[in-house]
Amino acid sequence: MNIGIILARAGSKRIKNKNIKTFFGKPLIYYSIETAKKTKIFDKIYVSTDSKKIKNIAEKYGAIVLKLRPKKYSSDKATTQSVIRYEANFIKKKFKSTNLNICCIYSTAPLLKPDTIRSAYKLFNKNKNYFIFPAVKFLKSVQRAFVTNNKKVITFLLPKYRYTNSQNLNDCYYDSGQFYWASSKVWLNKPFLYKSKIIEICSNRAQDLDNIDDWKELKKKFYNEKKKNINFRL
Repeated sequence: MNIGIILARAGSKRIKNKNIKTFFGKPLIYYSIETAKKTKIFDKIYVSTDSKKIKNIAEKYGAIVLKLRPKKYSSDKATTQSVIRYEANFIKKKFKSTNLNICCIYSTAPLLKPDTIRSAYKLFNKNKNYFIFPAVKFLKSVQRAFVTNNKKVITFLLPKYRYTNSQNLNDCYYDSGQFYWASSKVWLNKPFLYKSKIIEICSNRAQDLDNIDDWKELKKKFYNEKKKNINFRL
């Protein structure tokens, strides 16, 4: 049984109500729900939230909210895995199912494409003991990164690489922060990302969303994708 669980708690601080903030005429969470539906691989698509307002919006666009998430799993300290464990246990008991394939999807991913979720699902089916998620390649060699003090004196984070040519360094990647596939067995019993494989995506298909500058950049990327592809949704 394939389950999509979209995380959307209330109370975002730096961008107020960002999960349902209007984005090109729709609440932001709409795009994650629509993307999940368009994959056509989920038996059920749930939204996990602590907000009645988000619940009503999610249900309007075709997602299921079984019940509001308790405060314990809605604070700033609640982790992705703790929330998924809570929801997975509830779903397993409700439907008496022990074999769930769970894709945790963030509600702040309007650049996410159905094909990316489907590609990750294919990889997941061959690697059931792994977490599978999309990642973006760093454009620069992070092994030669450094920090500075208040006098602008630098300190290399990895001094052994300070004289290494960039072509001799391995590619590095960062988590796109969009979704994670794993079996319910792995979600419930293993540390988050304890064993993982990635689907590589381009940087123009991902964007952090922590502040208003990120919001502006997200809008720019979304609009540019629309201009390149007339079938890209708005």
